[in-house]
Amino acid sequence: MAQNNDFSLTNITLKEELGQGSFGVVYSGFLKSNGMKIAVKRINKKKLNSHPHREYLSEALNKELECMQKCNCENSVKFYNFLETGNNYNIVMEICDNDLSNELKKRANGFNVEEVRDIMSQINNAFKKMVEHNIIHRDLKLGNILITYTDETKTKFIPKLSDYGFSKVLNDSVTETHLGSPATMAPEIMKGEKYGPEVDLWSIGVIMYQLHFNKLPYTGRDEKEIYAKIKNKVPYAQPEDPDLRDLINNLLIEDPKKRLT
Repeated sequence: MAQNNDFSLTNITLKEELGQGSFGVVYSGFLKSNGMKIAVKRINKKKLNSHPHREYLSEALNKELECMQKCNCENSVKFYNFLETGNNYNIVMEICDNDLSNELKKRANGFNVEEVRDIMSQINNAFKKMVEHNIIHRDLKLGNILITYTDETKTKFIPKLSDYGFSKVLNDSVTETHLGSPATMAPEIMKGEKYGPEVDLWSIGVIMYQLHFNKLPYTGRDEKEIYAKIKNKVPYAQPEDPDLRDLINNLLIEDPKKRLT
């Protein structure tokens, strides 16, 4: 018997709130037709349309939808449908069990080299889609990598790239919008320079370091303090494994032209 995956509003029941943003709320839910679990990102139209940068935010919403669909693979959160009502925009998508930020909290000593390799090689499937469609994410961080557990002990999981709200399809080779999370933000964004896809590679280096050591390579109260440490090449802990050490050190290079591609 074929499953009835009807992602319409009449077939969706919302359950509990999973998180809030500036303009909307993410809910868990399920399809009435077959009980399939889903997530729904509900964006308040009134809040969006009354914002002074509403045109930019509306464009960002369209870009998020476009990037989610283009990056469709096992290691990217799946997009199911976009539904508009009188009061809200609704993005219906795959639901996951946790995120890498919370998963890392269970491991005081971080992930070992093999585990880091496994996680990043899977996430690379999503990166390949991004490269294929000339997309930059611009907000890569542990909280934006969701996970789905594959065993009852919750020790094995599939990582999935999520939250394409800051993503952009690069029609030109560079852009200059200042956005992202300071902890994983590339130095060229901090400096207000034009930048390209190399910004995501810096973030990948930070993520790998964080997974292995359970801490950030550079910390500070704000972007200015973090950048000062990057500029002054303040030393950070080095992985014992030579391959991981080489990879991280060649990703965390201030000059994007010298960073690994």
